[in-house]
Amino acid sequence: MFNRKKMIVFAMCLGVFLTLIDTTVMNVAMPNIQASIHTTMVGMNWALNIYSLLFAALAIPLGRFASRYGVHRSFVIASVAFLIGSVVSGITGSIQLLIVGRIMQSIGAAIILPLGMAIAYSTADSVEERAPIVATVALTQGLAGALGPSLGGALTQYLNWRWAFYINIPFVIVIIAICLTALDLKNEPVNKQKNDLIGSFISMVGLFSLTLALIQGRTWGWLSIPIISLFVFAVLALIFFILYERKIDSPMIPMELFGFRNFNAASLVMVCSTVFQVGLFIVLPTYYSQVLEHTTVASSLLLMIVSIALTICSPLASMTLSKIGPRFTVILGFVLMGISYLLFGTITATSTLHLYLACLFLGAGYGLLLGPSQVLGASDFEGNLLNASQSVLFVFRQVGLVLAFAIFLSLFNGHLQELGHIYDKVTVFTSIYKLSTILVFACVLLGFLFKKKGNK
Repeated sequence: MFNRKKMIVFAMCLGVFLTLIDTTVMNVAMPNIQASIHTTMVGMNWALNIYSLLFAALAIPLGRFASRYGVHRSFVIASVAFLIGSVVSGITGSIQLLIVGRIMQSIGAAIILPLGMAIAYSTADSVEERAPIVATVALTQGLAGALGPSLGGALTQYLNWRWAFYINIPFVIVIIAICLTALDLKNEPVNKQKNDLIGSFISMVGLFSLTLALIQGRTWGWLSIPIISLFVFAVLALIFFILYERKIDSPMIPMELFGFRNFNAASLVMVCSTVFQVGLFIVLPTYYSQVLEHTTVASSLLLMIVSIALTICSPLASMTLSKIGPRFTVILGFVLMGISYLLFGTITATSTLHLYLACLFLGAGYGLLLGPSQVLGASDFEGNLLNASQSVLFVFRQVGLVLAFAIFLSLFNGHLQELGHIYDKVTVFTSIYKLSTILVFACVLLGFLFKKKGNK
């Protein structure tokens, strides 16, 4: 029997999965794409990073604009834009067209992700019914981050790099079909508040500046005038944005969101956990395949272990959150991630068991953090507050993503270019993760920011 609510949640989760997986699906395929379309590494970096840049910068303002014109209709239109962008990226024969396709994808994704989560949550009739839906969405997000590099590598190795984009096409068609069938596109209520154009512009410019600085920091130089200027501009934009939003009647982001203690704590956990989860996923495949000279399939097995542990722990933590409490769950999550990093910091060129155990602890720890963060971030919000909370949480997740790229990838690749012996390269890997272990365990303190009961 056709279950309308379950079909809607399925379509929204599928949309969230596709938009997030396209953040990293290009990483492994970059050498093949570069050789195929005969472009430079600079051009490839822009094709890779423009998606994350615009995704982070546009999610909040486009999510707000979409709610004014109809959340359901906007979601369908955004899905079409993402579909066209995927087709353009797949058929491209030049770097310019690839960048255009990625821009179209990012615009669609910036609407799909926050609206998809909000639509899925809105199918619940009560806060209690929302918990399993939030857990499902959180699990989808975690799996997308875990499977992105391995999926891109598998498609590139066994089919063609173009399939990293073509694979979106049938799934987006399914999403659109479900939306046209199950969503109320004609009579849905709309948010009649005025669009905050000034706030939208400030947030877009500020987030774009921050993301660009983090992505290009190593290439341009962290102490170079352009990078310092971008960071200063991002801070000034944030200050001006907060001051402006507090004074207007229809702010783009309701400042009352930050009056909820658990929402603030969930935002911090989202940033930190994403940094350390993604930090491993962008380095481990390169380290395992290029330094230790294992196959792409063997690298994918490690990522699969993380995914399985995440699949089990994320919904379990979300469902038991009300009984166990957020403090214990978050502290345990960071402790498990810390143990994982401790194991990564002690591996050698012949380590196998260490790697498997480290991946197991990483997936379990991130699962304990991701699910509860989504549940507590959604809280008991409704309507505009719910939409805004999901957009803000997503932006924090994207900040964590680009921080991970800026820190881990820059450190690892920078040292690999200077070293030639495999054991020296292993030392580079272990040194990075020994240092990071201290930071992961320090994040345990974030658990005490949560209230045991209530939110405000």
